[in-house]
Amino acid sequence: METDERTLHLTETPRIPRDGLLLGWGAMVPFALLAGAGWWDAGWTATAAAAARLWGAAILLFFSGVRRGLSFRTEGGPRPRQLVVFALLFCLGLGALLLPVLPALLLVAGAFAAMAAEDVEAARRGEVPLYFRRLRPPQMTFAVLSVLLCAGMAWGA
Repeated sequence: METDERTLHLTETPRIPRDGLLLGWGAMVPFALLAGAGWWDAGWTATAAAAARLWGAAILLFFSGVRRGLSFRTEGGPRPRQLVVFALLFCLGLGALLLPVLPALLLVAGAFAAMAAEDVEAARRGEVPLYFRRLRPPQMTFAVLSVLLCAGMAWGA
């Protein structure tokens, strides 16, 4: 029997699931690896900074899609703030692709810093999973520091 309606009943905990840890932190590791490569060997500086810019843009575009996808499952339907955050993340990701390396990396670092705070509040509002309250602050702090190290390479290159 096919229906045109569906009722969802979700139970969330603040515990970060294993896939959230693995995928969330795994996506941030390339920034640290690129920073390490560029600082370790000056011959890699420009390449590592450019790769960090592209990875940062990709992550912001991915996060944009995540936010839009979550908005489809928000109780009562998408909220205006969710749509603004989705569009803003998309524009920031696009900006990171279009800007030169140094400003792009600073943009990515700023976006990640903002996400550390925004996702904590979004979890309280029911717009993202509860575990984002615990995942995002340390995850994004690590990402910001790594991206800023990459920006430091780009500054000196």
